[in-house]
Amino acid sequence: MHVASIAKDGLLVVRRCDPLAPPNELNIVPRSVLDGLVTALHIKLDHPSKHQLDLVLKRHFYALDMPKASEQANDSCHTCASLKLFPNSLVEQSSEDPSDLVGISYVATVLKRNRQLILVVRETVTSYTSKCFIKDEQLGSLRDGKKTPNFDENIFDLERLKLSKLQNKIIPELDLQNKEITKATPTETESAIWKLNTGKASDENGIVSEHYIRAFDVITDEITDIINHNF
Repeated sequence: MHVASIAKDGLLVVRRCDPLAPPNELNIVPRSVLDGLVTALHIKLDHPSKHQLDLVLKRHFYALDMPKASEQANDSCHTCASLKLFPNSLVEQSSEDPSDLVGISYVATVLKRNRQLILVVRETVTSYTSKCFIKDEQLGSLRDGKKTPNFDENIFDLERLKLSKLQNKIIPELDLQNKEITKATPTETESAIWKLNTGKASDENGIVSEHYIRAFDVITDEITDIINHNF
């Protein structure tokens, strides 16, 4: 049973006597101003936990339903709500490298700004220079839908694509004739370059036949590798 009294400064106080502690006078706080006082102390003390706020209030103030007011101030604080941990039922997210699989993957990164945790989700979509949907698994569909990969920083990508299209036409004919496909040699490639027409019309890359003939000693090995890669 607590007994209220009037202190020398005119405030209503309650004398508190705890074991092994000196007596202390607690200021009585009316219910009408209790919520405002607890919220102000919560912000002034830099958002303490509910237990820490209860210790401060019990040391200096006395009011009915003080624990309830302290809990309400802590639950209604947006800053404290942003610092709460995620429920254990959720999948924990962490920073990691994007997936190498084809499709869409999500990678989460936890940032900390001004005592607030921010969850940043990055969406990663794998992409290729070309793609093809094959309608069935028949041999002809698989052969016609086969694509040649595109390598970055390679000026012969267009030629590689043309050779892959030529491959789809030549291989069935050779299969019907039972002819074996042998590897191309640099000598054969060089001979084919010299037989090119010397026309001025350029392709999509702006390359004309004269460019190949003048640089045959540089591009012969490269074109030979492309031919052997496709066939």
